[in-house]
Amino acid sequence: MTVRRALQDLVSSGVLTSYSGGDETVWAVGPDQHLTAAFYRNGAIHTLVVRAIAELTLLSMADGRAGPEGAFGEALRLRELLKFEFFFSGRSEFRTDVGAELALIHPDATLDGRPEEALAWLRSARLRVAHLVLRPYLEAYWLVAHQLAALGDEEFDEARFLTDCLRVGRQWALQRRLASEESVTLELFRNALQLVQHRDLLVADDPNLTKRREVFAEELHAAVSRVAAIAEMEHP
Repeated sequence: MTVRRALQDLVSSGVLTSYSGGDETVWAVGPDQHLTAAFYRNGAIHTLVVRAIAELTLLSMADGRAGPEGAFGEALRLRELLKFEFFFSGRSEFRTDVGAELALIHPDATLDGRPEEALAWLRSARLRVAHLVLRPYLEAYWLVAHQLAALGDEEFDEARFLTDCLRVGRQWALQRRLASEESVTLELFRNALQLVQHRDLLVADDPNLTKRREVFAEELHAAVSRVAAIAEMEHP
C-alpha cells in the first residue's frame, strides 16, 4: 500500500500517468517528465547499484566474456566505469558486496560458476534490476564515447562537444537507439567526460588516441548491450 500511495502521489503531480481500465493498473512516466522521474529514481538507486553489477557479471560469465581476470574482473570494470556516479567500497569489501548480492540472486551463485550455471542463476532471479538502474548512465557514457571516437584528429572543444552530444542524443532517442531520453542530460555527459579525462583520452599528442577512444566506445557499447539483454529477460 505504501508503494501504491507513492505512485498515486506521483500521478497527482503529473510525473506519472496511470491506466486502470484493464485487469491491473499500469503506471508510466508522463509526457516530458523523464528527467523529473530520474530525480526521484536517483534518490534510491544507490542501494541497487551493486545488485545491478552482480547481474551483469553473471551475464558476462554466461556468455564467456569474463576475461582472463575472471568474473570479479568484470565487476571491477563496471565499478571503474561508474566511479564518477556512485560511491563504492574498497576492492576487498566490494568483492564481499558482490558475493552477497549473488547469494540473493540465487543461494548457489558464486563468481566461480560455469557459464551454464551463471545463466541459470540469472534467469531464476525473481527480480532483475540492471536495466532499470544502470541503463541511463551506460547509454549516456556510450554516446559520449561514440562522439569522442568520431572526433578523429579534430581538436576537442568541451562546450561544442557537449552541444553535439545533446543534439545526437535526441536523435538517438527518437531512433530508439537509446531506451529513453533520461540518458540525454548534460549532467551525465559531464560525468562521462570526467571518466574520459581520467583515462587520458583527451591527450591530443598521443598517436594511438583515436584507437584508444574506439576501444573505449566498444567497451561502453558492450556494457549497454548486456544491459539490454537483461531487459529482454524481463520482457521476452
